[in-house]
Amino acid sequence: MATESKGFFSALFDLDFNHFITVKFVKLIYVVLMAVLFLSAIVYFLGSIVVGFSDQGSPLIILFALVFIPLVTLVYLVILRIFMESVVVFFRIGENTAAMAAATTTGQRGVVQTDPTRGEDGGWPQPRRDDSSPEPL
Repeated sequence: MATESKGFFSALFDLDFNHFITVKFVKLIYVVLMAVLFLSAIVYFLGSIVVGFSDQGSPLIILFALVFIPLVTLVYLVILRIFMESVVVFFRIGENTAAMAAATTTGQRGVVQTDPTRGEDGGWPQPRRDDSSPEPL
């Protein structure tokens, strides 16, 4: 899970899976899936309108097309976005874990320190003792 970037084909044929290509293409994948979602919604919408205005159609079909198809499309879009974000999060977790492991093996301390209450050495601060506190048993 190296963080340095490689070319597309070298990352594609990396048989050890040390380099990810998914994060690089998640925008493209999201745009393509959104286009498919919107095109299918338009087809269902127009199909429902055509059937609603036909001789055997019903006004309820037109109401269905006006109300439920946009709602269902919006719900599917939210689900798609959540799925794509979770994919990115999983890959970022892998990249960050690899960076933390690399920092640990090279002896760098405090690289990932984000808690301002930590001590100078990167560990949790030791409690301060004053003269009035009892001695530990």
